[in-house]
Amino acid sequence: MNSMSSDISPEHTCSTLFIRPFPGEGAYLLDPVYQALFRGIEPGFYHLKELSPDNFKQSEYYRVYYKATGIVEDVLYLVMLDEDTSLSIMLGRDLGKPPYTEQEQNRLRIVEPIVRNAGKLS
Repeated sequence: MNSMSSDISPEHTCSTLFIRPFPGEGAYLLDPVYQALFRGIEPGFYHLKELSPDNFKQSEYYRVYYKATGIVEDVLYLVMLDEDTSLSIMLGRDLGKPPYTEQEQNRLRIVEPIVRNAGKLS
């Protein structure tokens, strides 16, 4: 039995793939993921809360960009493809779905080295 799939049930996942458009020219500068990368954060697995300022959910950027997607819970992998290129893979939970549990986040952290190495394949 695959222990990864046993605790993360399909009804708790978001299967929609989309690219979030930025709400204005240069707005990406306000993005907590961009800011973390700019500050030189180490590649790894993170909860968006770890990268966001304390008042992020009260910001206009959050309201226009993140909340508008209907996804209220984000975890992500940050991968450095080379010294000038990064990749962020975000996993989200839709409004009304339970947040990622600590156990789910720990399981996602376990596979971070695999995600990191797969991102470097060319």
